[in-house]
Amino acid sequence: MKIRSIISAFTTAALLGSAAPAIAQDAPSHRFSDEEMVQLSQGYHIGYIQSGSNRLDSYTEAGLDVLAYRLMMDTRVPISSPTVVPLDLASDELNLFPFIYWTVTNQSDNLSEDQRARLQRYVDNGGILLIDTSDISTRNDCRGLMNETIGELDTRPFTEMPFDHTATKTFFLLQDFTSEMSRNPFCVERNDEDSVESLSNIVITDIGIVREINPQQSRVSEREREMLTRQLMNLVLYANTGDYKTDITHLPAILERMQSGPN
Repeated sequence: MKIRSIISAFTTAALLGSAAPAIAQDAPSHRFSDEEMVQLSQGYHIGYIQSGSNRLDSYTEAGLDVLAYRLMMDTRVPISSPTVVPLDLASDELNLFPFIYWTVTNQSDNLSEDQRARLQRYVDNGGILLIDTSDISTRNDCRGLMNETIGELDTRPFTEMPFDHTATKTFFLLQDFTSEMSRNPFCVERNDEDSVESLSNIVITDIGIVREINPQQSRVSEREREMLTRQLMNLVLYANTGDYKTDITHLPAILERMQSGPN
């Protein structure tokens, strides 16, 4: 699959060209100027949907800054300024961001049809949406978590993150996506067996993962914080590269790294 940042650049070019009237119709009050949209399409920026809580959003932004720093230090993801961008679900162009994080709250029950349609278009266009239900979660089944947060979207069935999911090997080799903070593994859309390029566009967790990777806010051990950071880094790389590591040509390199033991 093509790198998502490249796709975003072409998408934005189209948005600023012949598709400009469509943007005006869908989001007449979007905050991004044409110049800002071009800037956001170049390099890589991490988006998060504002929760409506200043406290939660401050935790989110600080944690995503930590994530961005690790990505810049350890990978070749072209992180650019502004690094972390708050998004208004009612007006902003989501498709400029391959990866978006969202801590949902009780206010999420009040999503309008237009906001749900925006989310639907985002995942339909290949974006990866990480939903964190730590503030409201009372369910421990994947479909229940989805219904509890943003209601019905047109998605594939949800399942616990499989041990062989592409997101477990996009950068770090991970045995699973779990945490000492929760009994529940990450939930993902089930891969479409009929399509090798099928993505799990919605990922759900209930651990407040962005807060926990920030040393200033974390309640977990240093080892656990590192594992959570690696999980997030893998998801960002997954958003950029898709399922390319399911390609058999990568198998020898993956096996070699597995045999060499953990880092």
